[in-house]
Amino acid sequence: MPFEKTEKIWMDGELVPWDEARVHVLTHSLHYGSGVFEGIRTYAAANSEVYLDYYSELAEGRNFKRALTSDGFLPNEAGYGAMASLAERAIADAQKGLKTP
Repeated sequence: MPFEKTEKIWMDGELVPWDEARVHVLTHSLHYGSGVFEGIRTYAAANSEVYLDYYSELAEGRNFKRALTSDGFLPNEAGYGAMASLAERAIADAQKGLKTP
């Protein structure tokens, strides 16, 4: 599917001229699809929604932090502890936005 060229395009948190947008061939998001998270985060912010990002807390580059996983993939007790803290904060943030009768 071809893309329609526009005057500006979103890149690294700002609109830049289409012809100046460049991405290195070894960029993580090209290989692993992590760029989708930026779109979700931006959508959530624009719609006053809470975005919960476990990946950034658990990962270092493209690998999970050794202290937070026992096998390089699944969280260990410390990893689940880190996730719980993030979830509790996200729930509290979401509750602040709830309208009460």
